[in-house]
Amino acid sequence: KGMLLSKEELIQKVLESTRASFQKEIQKDENLQRSNQKRDEFLRGFQSKIDAAIKKERTKAEQTVNRKRAVLEQLLVDRAIQDQVSTMLDHSDHIDRCPSPVLKKTSQLTTGLVPKFLAAVERKRLFLKGIQDRARSPTCRTSGIPSTHLERMNAVKERRERMEEIRSSEIRRKQESKLRTADEALRKLALKNEERIKMSHFKEAENQAKKAKLRIEDNHRQNYIMNKIKDNDSRISEMNFLKARKQVEIANIQAELRQQEKVLDELIARARLQTGYDQVKSFVEKKGITLDAERLQSMILNQTRRLVRSSAVR
Repeated sequence: KGMLLSKEELIQKVLESTRASFQKEIQKDENLQRSNQKRDEFLRGFQSKIDAAIKKERTKAEQTVNRKRAVLEQLLVDRAIQDQVSTMLDHSDHIDRCPSPVLKKTSQLTTGLVPKFLAAVERKRLFLKGIQDRARSPTCRTSGIPSTHLERMNAVKERRERMEEIRSSEIRRKQESKLRTADEALRKLALKNEERIKMSHFKEAENQAKKAKLRIEDNHRQNYIMNKIKDNDSRISEMNFLKARKQVEIANIQAELRQQEKVLDELIARARLQTGYDQVKSFVEKKGITLDAERLQSMILNQTRRLVRSSAVR
């Protein structure tokens, strides 16, 4: 019974150790899942930040393009207005070159009357011609505007165009550098993600290998325990066999003792029988009774039966 209790305690201890090892493995798996979730959340947040930065840069570029488009449209509108003014001035030149008789007569009549008004009209005409010449190319007619002034205007215009080109190229270069930086950051992030994925796969494979190793160790431990239990069972069966053999020997010894006790009882009965015979004989002799042999024998038999019954009761 003590061996059976120790066997149950051993099985209970083995079950508790196995349960504790499984609990540790489950805790490790849960910690790994939490770390993977944190890593995915960090990557999603970083990816959202990168997307927001790219969206912001794209919005700024679109705003710049729209602003330049508006400036270009305004320049086109100004050029259209300048073309209309040039057309009007050409028409006025044609009128000046080919005056009608009525206008000529009116001019003759009013020359001496309002010279200041005619001078103001002439100045206005020259001013409009200057606007027309500035709006045209350098190969156009330059009457009324000094060549140095035209060259200066052309130089200012060229400088402005160069500055605009430089500014646009600088903006384009900054945008390209920002895009390159964003592409490089995305490439590095992709490489880091690949490395982390590889490390996670490697860690998962390592955890699987550890689990397989622990499983093999548990199997070996269980096999060892089962072998121990089998050995204990064999020892218990051997002890039971020895116990049974001892019990058989004890039964044989008890049978021998009972046989010896019977022999002793028989000897005691015989001794008592002899004692009863002597007592009857002495009693008859003391009383002076003469008995025949048959009467004496019946009395001895009765005494013997009484002694045997008393010994049997004892």
